[in-house]
Amino acid sequence: MSDVVATDLYKRFGDHSVIRGLSLTVRAGSFTALLGPSGAGKTTLLRLLAGFDRPDSGTITVAGRTIADDRTHVPPERRRIGYVSQEGSLFPHLNVAGNIAFGLPRAARRAAAAELLELVGLTGLEKRYPHQLSGGQQQRVALARALAIKPDVVLLDEPFASLDAHLRAGIRDETRRILMSAGTTTLLVTHNQDEALSTADMVAVLRDGEIVQLATPDDLYAGPLDATLAAFVGDANLLDGLLEPASASEGHRNGRVVTTALGRLPARWHGQPPPASRCQVTALVRPEQIAVTATKHAMGSLGRVIQRGYHGHDTVLRVQIASQPNSPPLLVRTLGSTDLTPGDSCTLTAQGVALVWPHPDDEVR
Repeated sequence: MSDVVATDLYKRFGDHSVIRGLSLTVRAGSFTALLGPSGAGKTTLLRLLAGFDRPDSGTITVAGRTIADDRTHVPPERRRIGYVSQEGSLFPHLNVAGNIAFGLPRAARRAAAAELLELVGLTGLEKRYPHQLSGGQQQRVALARALAIKPDVVLLDEPFASLDAHLRAGIRDETRRILMSAGTTTLLVTHNQDEALSTADMVAVLRDGEIVQLATPDDLYAGPLDATLAAFVGDANLLDGLLEPASASEGHRNGRVVTTALGRLPARWHGQPPPASRCQVTALVRPEQIAVTATKHAMGSLGRVIQRGYHGHDTVLRVQIASQPNSPPLLVRTLGSTDLTPGDSCTLTAQGVALVWPHPDDEVR
């Protein structure tokens, strides 16, 4: 079992700085997702960990062994790190067994291939060639090949991105099962928020070459570091609001409420304690926190449905608040179906607690 620790890494390509003082710890035996938009530096970080590229400065250790620093660069084949790329990169002229056992001592190939074929559920397909396999089967072969060297760590570089949507979730879950059963420390690179939140034990968010937050999926979704991150990790309604002390009758535990276009909500200030007086804030209200009804004269905010998207398990509405016709419409997620259609008037009621941050144009009143 091996912790992976990157400390104060920097990497430039020409004049472009890709990794900027990045530090990250991946716990031994965990399944950690590295989440970030295109160009954030995700693949560059994986290549530094794998040894394909060398950091300009900083340190990388695995299980306490330094594999990269200012004086050390352990080559990829000696790092005991398995790597699975997006394409799988199987050798087309080798069959499944040959791909899995490639690089192993000849005497160990047959036994290792048989064991790994069983682990990834491909027993009986050892004589097939890559072009005779489905996309999901090819990814499992690539995973088996990465596990053949009995690695301390497996790096997955967006391995599910090229799969059909209906296959992706199943292959992703199967990959996690295989890696967890092998006890392997895993780092998955992805730009897909749903994939990161549903698969990983921990999620590290990479932005502009730095780790901006490392948290469990639940904590990341409920408590993103800032408004930009909130909008990146799941759907988000970001509302202007006024933060002020709760009245005695409201009696919220944290003693703060935020007044928004959706009314007054209990507020949770992210980070340092909020100022003592009233101030302008940005408030996060997730789509599932908003209840919507067709009633036109109930308590709540009036709105008009401008778009409806039905997904089977839920329906997503875009609703324009009547009092703010020039503001972006709100996203509202309801379980199952709803009779509301574009053009219908409705009432919006927010539930739960709003996470708040200082407004960019913060004014203490």
